[in-house]
Amino acid sequence: SRWITTAEALLDAGRRVLLVGCPRQLAADALGDRPDVRAVGFVPLSGILPRADLILHHGGLGTSLAAIRAQVPSLVMPLAYDQLHNARLLEAAGAGCPTTEATVRTDIARVARPEARRAVADLAARLIPVEDAVAAAVRVVEHPPGPR
Repeated sequence: SRWITTAEALLDAGRRVLLVGCPRQLAADALGDRPDVRAVGFVPLSGILPRADLILHHGGLGTSLAAIRAQVPSLVMPLAYDQLHNARLLEAAGAGCPTTEATVRTDIARVARPEARRAVADLAARLIPVEDAVAAAVRVVEHPPGPR
């Protein structure tokens, strides 16, 4: 399975692995009872990402932005919709890259480099604060631009 292939690649690279959304039994059956692997249904990214060296995710906009805000490089394994586009944007910014089951082992080393961490920190510094973004969105909703 995609879960197990990528978890094994991360473990081989000496990383601890948190599998969010992976069935616990699947992880236990394939990887055993290891202290460096956890499978959970949900975890608030804002609480866990600041402790991570990298994140492997599907490339949704919310997860991509959470990784940038936490200054964590992304490996993106797109499934559908805008996910490949988001992966390419992260790659263009030096803050991550698209990956597949076939390339994940080499891509881990690529995003684990200090340059990737610096690039994502630079990108995070250019984001507007969450509070300002919410206020700007409210203004647009309450007072849309253009003719009425």
